Amino acid sequence: MGTGDQTNEVPAHLHRALGRVALESARDTYRAALLRLAERVPARAVDVRYGPDERHLLDIYTPRDAGSPAPIMLWVHGGGHVAGGKGGPDDPFEANVGRFAAANGFIGVCMSYRLAPAHRWPALGEDVARAIAWLQREAAGYGGDAGRIVLMGASAGAVNVATYLQLAGDTPGIVGAVLMSGSYGYLPPDPGSSHFRYFSEDAEQRSRQLPRAAVEETAVPLLVTCAQYDPDRYHREFVELLRARLMRDGTMPRAHVLSGHNHYTQIFHLGTADSRLGDEILDFARGL
Repeated sequence: MGTGDQTNEVPAHLHRALGRVALESARDTYRAALLRLAERVPARAVDVRYGPDERHLLDIYTPRDAGSPAPIMLWVHGGGHVAGGKGGPDDPFEANVGRFAAANGFIGVCMSYRLAPAHRWPALGEDVARAIAWLQREAAGYGGDAGRIVLMGASAGAVNVATYLQLAGDTPGIVGAVLMSGSYGYLPPDPGSSHFRYFSEDAEQRSRQLPRAAVEETAVPLLVTCAQYDPDRYHREFVELLRARLMRDGTMPRAHVLSGHNHYTQIFHLGTADSRLGDEILDFARGL
């Protein structure tokens, strides 16, 4: 799975740093490795439209030697509900997750979605539903098995995955979900957070919108992750979700804390030489 780049040896001070500077530094650090991954695993289809909006686009990465039909990993990017995208041929970030999937025998699909504040809750979860419905109709044409979709997201993307579970109820149409460093509603949002540009500013209404109950109650198998140097709120959300599932079920969902990484690098490093989280995701997905 690795590219040969020893990006797992990135200095610890970079992972500990947070904020805009850390984001740009992390992108610079991982860019070369992810461009090499892009050369090995090019997209089969780019900017495929799955819905009517100009941001209803997805890219498809297919494995070279996998049997057909292959299971599918659908990636939902982060960005605080107000920014971000799926990456692509000229932007290896986020796209690296689709390439990671294809390099390991899955159909990798990376989607973009509408953004707040123009589109408020539950629009982004509805976009995930649109992408899944598109895959159920079209995946066979790309060698994919629409009956084996693993849904994955990080940060706001994890919240959108959870919102999809909230909307889908008892018929989710996926076999598993990977939730990476999401904020599901265990803590009040930080003042001034972009959270308020997507969810209601009214506390009572917002509590009904947040997908906390969905991630606690879903029957879909979960892999829940966070990074060692995530901001504290993501650690607390991670712990509270595990605690809630333990109290309800007597056991916790599968979980992983990625040491030596921060909120950004836990995504950027997928497909590089540091295979710890990637191995956990693959073992989870292959067991479904």
